[in-house]
Amino acid sequence: MTAADKAQGPLLLVDDSADELLLMQMGLRRAGIEVPQVVVGSGNEALDYLFARGKHAGRDTSIQPRLVLMDLHMPGKSGVDTLREIRANPATAKIKVVIFSSSEDPAEIVGAHDEGANSYLCKPLSVTGMQSTIKQLRQFWLDIDLPAGGGK
Repeated sequence: MTAADKAQGPLLLVDDSADELLLMQMGLRRAGIEVPQVVVGSGNEALDYLFARGKHAGRDTSIQPRLVLMDLHMPGKSGVDTLREIRANPATAKIKVVIFSSSEDPAEIVGAHDEGANSYLCKPLSVTGMQSTIKQLRQFWLDIDLPAGGGK
């Protein structure tokens, strides 16, 4: 496997709302983003995927997501708690993580950045708004494709 192959890893979508995941996937499709996606419903499952544990045991951890798009508020392990564990492990510390939340609370935005989020985007409530936001996400995080950890 070449370094270019590894850079083309999947998007990891982390959200406990099936409706919001569907909206994200629809926005990705409409924005023309044809990157494989791994969808998980919790922070714990995201960590299981990243560290090849649980139902993701045996996964090739040399291929990590090129971008994690993660909700902030989830039952169990929150997005910030998950982010903290991602940043604490040398094997995942430089993965690009964008918090994608409906919260516009300035303290939460600052807190996410303080914990190592590369970016924080507020979820739009409409399909059109989602498509526009996803296009911006694509332009910055996928088309430019900064090196891992490039936002921090």
